[in-house]
Amino acid sequence: MRFNIAYRVLSLLLLFPALHFGQIREQPMQEDQLNQLVFHLDKLENDQFEIDFYPAITQLDSVYLIFPKVVPGTYSISNFGRFVQELQITDASGNDLKFKKIDYNKWVIYNARSLYKIHYKVDDSFDDPIADQDIFRPGGTSFSDSLFLLNLFGVAGYLDGKKDTPYRLTVHKPTFLYGSTALENISRSATTDIFTAENYFNLHDKPILYAIADTASTMVFNTKVEVASYSQSSVLNASEILETSASVLMAIGNYLGGNLPAERYVILSIAENDADALSGYGALEHHNSTVLYMPEFEKEVLLQEIRDIVAHEFLHIVTPLSLHSEYIHGFDFYNPEMSSHLWFFEGITEYTSHLVQVRYGLQSPLEFLGVMKSKMDDAELYNLDIPMTVMSRNVLDIFKSEYSNVYDKGALIGMALDLKLRILSDGKKGLVDLMSQLSAEFGSDTFFEDDQLFRLIEKHTDPSIREFLARYVEGAEPLPFEELLAEAGVLYIEETTQNQIGFGQLPISFDPDLDKLYIYDNTDISPMSKALGLEVEDRLLSLNGEDLTIDNAADLFGDFYSSVKEGDKLKMEVLRLDKKGKWKKKKLKTKVFSFPVVVRNTLLIDNDLTAQQQRVYNGWLNL
Repeated sequence: MRFNIAYRVLSLLLLFPALHFGQIREQPMQEDQLNQLVFHLDKLENDQFEIDFYPAITQLDSVYLIFPKVVPGTYSISNFGRFVQELQITDASGNDLKFKKIDYNKWVIYNARSLYKIHYKVDDSFDDPIADQDIFRPGGTSFSDSLFLLNLFGVAGYLDGKKDTPYRLTVHKPTFLYGSTALENISRSATTDIFTAENYFNLHDKPILYAIADTASTMVFNTKVEVASYSQSSVLNASEILETSASVLMAIGNYLGGNLPAERYVILSIAENDADALSGYGALEHHNSTVLYMPEFEKEVLLQEIRDIVAHEFLHIVTPLSLHSEYIHGFDFYNPEMSSHLWFFEGITEYTSHLVQVRYGLQSPLEFLGVMKSKMDDAELYNLDIPMTVMSRNVLDIFKSEYSNVYDKGALIGMALDLKLRILSDGKKGLVDLMSQLSAEFGSDTFFEDDQLFRLIEKHTDPSIREFLARYVEGAEPLPFEELLAEAGVLYIEETTQNQIGFGQLPISFDPDLDKLYIYDNTDISPMSKALGLEVEDRLLSLNGEDLTIDNAADLFGDFYSSVKEGDKLKMEVLRLDKKGKWKKKKLKTKVFSFPVVVRNTLLIDNDLTAQQQRVYNGWLNL
């Protein structure tokens, strides 16, 4: 998806001082083989900052200025050019050049031989008012006095034909902010940082987090792992994130044969006390770094989420950042073509991120099977008649609502393929061996043809694997869970009915104004929750007399489920809007009772395995 650094910029700019509003600023001299960006973070106003772009000299009469429509790893249309404001384009004497806006992301600049400077302001995406164009927060931008998240594709563009020309980035910043990034660094001072990138792809691939310094680092195998953390209410710190990340990176290194495929890896973490953080959290992968965006929640829950997410994002170094097709290798930011193999790039990665944890002791086999069960449940919420290859090719438009299924059905395809390979080899070889063989054939500097992936997998495995891919990936047949899992000594029960106690599916979000959790949907709540009287928009105050907060909710509900029995008293206190629109306390109560529940996709470990089942099971989970 992004290229490794092949060379460093050899020539440094000649700089000369220029007077700006009583301060000395460096005014770049234009060069024919260097794009120069200057960010003025120290001039933040109305959640905007100014950018000066001095593009490499062009000999063309007209050129296009382009901002990304789509960026790798997001699989959705972002239109980052819409955040550009007050665009000015001038020659070296400060005279305006004529230009015309083509669409959200593209401008044509006339008399381009005289082009010297492109000046503009940029808005951040976190405050984007267009709800239906909401940008995934880890792939967005945020600007405030205490925090700048700079996914550089959200603030910087390129001239068509100059995308492969090196970039030099100068950042003028407040003295109390420190910039963490995987970018090459020329110099740092209290007020100015200077970075380089070999081309636009390399620039876009290395985000920067400016915040009050909270950093930590360690070595994991051959890799220096660095963490920079911003936590709005100090719920998390860099050392804690590093500790939980290092444990799973150690597991990944063991899984990959005793090493990690990076000399340096930078984790940029943002945790905010924000309602949108509960629904928009996650991460975006890069070659040598990742951006994590998290809600400030109960710490142990957060750290487990971070461990899972870091495992997934780091494993993207294997695919698609290294092992990828032509559509990723030569990614077109303005008019991209989607691969048929998101199941491979995202699904295999998601499955492996959990597999490494059970194989190296960070999860128990039952916990791992619980994760797979939840993915089976969630996959059933999507359209099961759409082949994954068809969905992947059309993910930007026709099937964009089906995209998240790559993390569920895609991961289950990964598990099924892994089991199939273990069964064929009597437990000796699995998915890790296939990925190693493919990576040896196609490194980060080359690519496979998108329509040839299945043939390549067959070449390294068995004709029956090609049939498997045709039926379950190119086709939409239900995955044969019962058959495959049985060979590994795991019982699969598609559906059963059980009596249970519980609240049912209780969709909860967070109201930062009242500092309370609330119910945003009661479609699938249980009969017990209905008897209790829970309603949509109820703000939760207490559970059985204990104050209920965002920090202790997981513990309180966990304690309830671990100790409750039928006939116990159940009490909750909530805030509810009255007819005058005022919040009033309301006490809810009922008795705990069980009710019949249809349970899908039960997974149980058989206690009486044959020798062959034991070999497959042990090979699969490294036991």
